[in-house]
Amino acid sequence: MEDGTLIDVNDTFLAFTGYSREEIIETKRFEDFLSIGGKIYYETHFAPLLHMYGEVSQISFDFIRKDETRFPVLINAIKQSTNEKQHNYIQFSVLDITQRKQYEIELMNAKRKSEELLTQLSKVNKELTSNIQVIAEQSRQLEKLNTTKDKFFSIVAHDLKSPLISLKSFSILLIDHFDNLNKDEILTMSKQLSDSVDSTIKMADNLITWAMVQMGDSQFNEETIKVKDITSNIFDVYQKVALEKGINISFSVDDSLTIIGDKNQIEFVIRNLVNNAIKFTHKNGFVSLTAKSLPDGLVKISVSDSGVGISDEIKRKLFSISKIQSNNGTDGEKGTGLGLMLSYEFMKQNGGQIDIESSLGKGSTFHTKFKSGH
Repeated sequence: MEDGTLIDVNDTFLAFTGYSREEIIETKRFEDFLSIGGKIYYETHFAPLLHMYGEVSQISFDFIRKDETRFPVLINAIKQSTNEKQHNYIQFSVLDITQRKQYEIELMNAKRKSEELLTQLSKVNKELTSNIQVIAEQSRQLEKLNTTKDKFFSIVAHDLKSPLISLKSFSILLIDHFDNLNKDEILTMSKQLSDSVDSTIKMADNLITWAMVQMGDSQFNEETIKVKDITSNIFDVYQKVALEKGINISFSVDDSLTIIGDKNQIEFVIRNLVNNAIKFTHKNGFVSLTAKSLPDGLVKISVSDSGVGISDEIKRKLFSISKIQSNNGTDGEKGTGLGLMLSYEFMKQNGGQIDIESSLGKGSTFHTKFKSGH
């Protein structure tokens, strides 16, 4: 009936609900089979829509059986009438969707699990990416260490061994032929021995300093330094060396200039640049050491020479441990190339920078920049 009283049901409906026909026909209303929430929805939404449009389709409810168990259903309803004299009635179609609901639940569970799996996979992927980056960095560091080790052994085996062999040869020569050598010859050989010893000591000092830097064992003592104190000391040391080679050396530094950094490291850098400038400059050439304040809070210390210059290819390799080249000076002075590499390391530790202006046959200028002490 239109008020929801049931006037006929089929066997399937009886099987759904567990009632007999006599327990239902003209005894129960359709909404009696609905849960409390279903009854409220039926009264507030389902019935008004049915009254307004004459039919309602695919509405989900929970049906209650005689034993009070529930099962999900889809309900379609349509208002019917046979003729004008008869009462209108509603035809309900009830579809048991228990399996469909179970399938939907399984789908939702599968979706939830897949989302959890995707979250886990995303997390694992991030961890793998992070691990790959760590491994790549460790590989890079290991490659750097291997390169450093190889270069170290190369220097020890060749560059340090050669002057030691030379010292041994001079010593044997002096011992075996002392009675046959005159005073001037002995003096000349002794000077050569002294120069070789100085060179070997300098090379050993550089090796030790470099090894300490690689092991992170070098100490950094930051302080405010008067630039002229460093440059005048270096000038005093190398003025005699330059004059002996016939090179004019000069320096120009304002008394008031100060910089911030490790004094020993900065002095090593400038000393090495001056030494190299003299080493690669011919007789009658010049070497100059200058310093000036820059407007950006930096102090620039420059070492210029009129020497042999540096090609673009060599400039690109100048500070790389894996590409260090040992080049003799204009008077055959020996070297390992470690000095420039160490200078570069010390510049980084002092927060400074080092730049090169050079071309073959036209000399070189090394510019170093440090934080101003003012």
